[in-house]
Amino acid sequence: MREELVDLVDIDDAVIGETTKEEAHRNGYFHRIAAVFVFRADGKLLLQLRAKEKNGGLLDHTVGGHVGRGESYDDAAKREMKEEIGLECPLQKLGTFYEIAERSIGARVRHYFFLYEAHVSTEEERQIIPDPCEIQALIPMEFQEVIAKANREPEKFTVGFLTALNFYVKY
Repeated sequence: MREELVDLVDIDDAVIGETTKEEAHRNGYFHRIAAVFVFRADGKLLLQLRAKEKNGGLLDHTVGGHVGRGESYDDAAKREMKEEIGLECPLQKLGTFYEIAERSIGARVRHYFFLYEAHVSTEEERQIIPDPCEIQALIPMEFQEVIAKANREPEKFTVGFLTALNFYVKY
């Protein structure tokens, strides 16, 4: 299996080199993530229930993934949308933030996120086809319900999602 190359970035999100995703996670190097919150026509946020092999079945952004070496955040967000849920739709840029997380495996993960938002019509939602290798299910939830659940049961969510949710609420 080929190792995925990513840009190595500094605390200001400036590219300072390249590394593999695995090495970045193992050594705590900052690297980039593009994440998207997709809202349905009824206003509910689609939460991704990750495949058990991918982050232990935790709730996460509708779409998200690593930005490849030399790839822009915009291109990565569009690619991830297509790969994970088979959808192409307009994305609204919200902003950047970073996450530093201690993982149970002893790794100190440092991600620089760019968060996007998308609103899909009922027709567009019908076109969504989750990749079963990545996603167990897409769960629609009222936004206030997401916040309440995250406060009540943070262990059910990825650390990246909780960081993005906090950013989004303050946005």
